Amino acid sequence: MRPARTTRTLRGSCLRSGPLALLSIVAFLSILCGRGVAHADVILLTNRSPDTVDLTVDTQEGGEQSFKLYAQDSLPLIANGPVKLSFDGGQGLLIYELKPNTIYFFGPVQSGPRKVDMHELGLAVESEKVRTNRDAQKPAPGIDLEKTQATGTLSVKLMVDEAQKAAPRVWERVLRKRLAEASKVLEQTCRLKLEVVDVGRWRSDNAADFEAALQEFEREAIPEDIDLIIGFSSKYVSRAGRIRLGGTYGLFKRHILIREHRPNMTEREKLEVLLHEIGHTLGAVHSPEQISIMRPNLADDQANKKGFRIAFDPVNAFTMNLISEAWRYEDSRRVRDLRMPTRMALMNAYTVMNQAMPHDRATIGYIRTIASTAYRTDRPIRPKLITDLPSP
Repeated sequence: MRPARTTRTLRGSCLRSGPLALLSIVAFLSILCGRGVAHADVILLTNRSPDTVDLTVDTQEGGEQSFKLYAQDSLPLIANGPVKLSFDGGQGLLIYELKPNTIYFFGPVQSGPRKVDMHELGLAVESEKVRTNRDAQKPAPGIDLEKTQATGTLSVKLMVDEAQKAAPRVWERVLRKRLAEASKVLEQTCRLKLEVVDVGRWRSDNAADFEAALQEFEREAIPEDIDLIIGFSSKYVSRAGRIRLGGTYGLFKRHILIREHRPNMTEREKLEVLLHEIGHTLGAVHSPEQISIMRPNLADDQANKKGFRIAFDPVNAFTMNLISEAWRYEDSRRVRDLRMPTRMALMNAYTVMNQAMPHDRATIGYIRTIASTAYRTDRPIRPKLITDLPSP
């Protein structure tokens, strides 16, 4: 017997408890509000239920595509308008029309016969084209299957300083393996892979002052035609209090500097630091979710706990997909290359994150960067250094 079909309209809801409760749904409804939509709209699905969700979405070609969304995973869909989605929530087939540039999550149902239901975490202003389609009672356009399934590649150069005493074959094997693990997470999050195209060394004279060390790394490591240049410094820093684990100058910046030498830091913690900094270059900011890669304080031993999953929170996964699409399909390599709707979407998302963490300097820096290119493109400001700290 086929399950009963129920068509539902989402009206915006949020989890009553847990990490997402930190973000007010009222504030979040402002994300992506603007006077137009991006060339390639993003719909992000995330599964916050303990069960795997089997779902089906319509494609632009007139067919259907099925996906499995495992617990705690996210799935970005690329579309040029609304998308029809169906899944079995445990008591018949549920059908939703998903709005472009919106985040949805599957969550457990507290009462009733269904096990899983879908909730909306964002709302976009509809384009005229979408309104016209609805007025004419035409079906939702569906996802762009080719773009949804396609994967882009970021070229990477790995570098170590002269304080790295291990043989090249040793440190190169360790760093390549770490980058491969990071690539798996990024591909799952925003359809981008990392590919090592070169390795090398640079001479580092600065150790205690992280910003001076990063500036020096930028001067010594010539960009060439490479997307990311990641430096791993083995200079030992001996001082009381917190020590900066890594840093970058932010969105679209190609240089990332990471302190490789820190006593008792495990490989999983180092993987989190690497992903955290790459996330910054791809549009991610600090998150109030304490299980996210983008939490401000790393090396807090969470990554070493059994069952802990290294992953981005939904809001940052969403912004990273906006940058990924602009990188892959619009050849954007600077903030000023972004289309205005994308800039507005990022600005609103960062503003919401700033409301959740009003004193976080990284988020404020991203707001300043977007604002400077949106309104004074002839006089870009120097971005502030974004560095990340371990727990004390």
